Amino acid sequence: MTVTVGTLQKNVEVQYSALSPIEKARWFSQEVIDVGKCEARGGDITGREEAIKDFIKKYVNNLSDWDYACYFRELNNLDIKYWANAYFTAAINGFIREEALISMLVLYKTDKLVRDLIEWKKGKADYLREDIDTAKEHLAGYKTRRNEINAEIQATLEAPFWDTWSIPRPTGKPVFDQDYYNLIDDLEKDILEYEKRPAKPKPITRTRKIKKIDSIDPPVNTNAGPVQ
Repeated sequence: MTVTVGTLQKNVEVQYSALSPIEKARWFSQEVIDVGKCEARGGDITGREEAIKDFIKKYVNNLSDWDYACYFRELNNLDIKYWANAYFTAAINGFIREEALISMLVLYKTDKLVRDLIEWKKGKADYLREDIDTAKEHLAGYKTRRNEINAEIQATLEAPFWDTWSIPRPTGKPVFDQDYYNLIDDLEKDILEYEKRPAKPKPITRTRKIKKIDSIDPPVNTNAGPVQ
């Protein structure tokens, strides 16, 4: 028996007609998602868009009120499940990338701050005082934003909507490591302690000894009359 295009088309129509309202919603939802991905890749979606419109016209618009309610409810659930997963997964990945950038900035700023502090402590680089204060301000801002990111990620991962809508909860561990940040915090404490250290006394050189002696007032002669 020769299979013609018309025969195949008729078989497809029979299969579509046999779908329940919920199955029709699932077909439509998946087809729209696939078409969107195809378009994002630069593919030609003209034919598939027409097929979707034809599907709605033939197999959805003629549903009874009850069947359409079942169809629309399932479609709504699928939309929430897909788009909530897409949005919050992308948001978490965005937070992780932002946190990684902050990590690099913290490393760079901390390295420069330590070097500047060492030079400033030598007493010959007062011009670095402004840079040091600015670096501390930036590091404080990075730390605040890092804590906000951690809180956002934890709140998102612990939210109940993943279970409510049967959305696969992300299980990958974020790239940041709290032990690493504990190390940064310890380093910041070390910097503060370093700043509190008293300046080392300058060594007594021969020149300084002479200047010190010269600064002492000569003894006063209390004897009356000229010195014999």
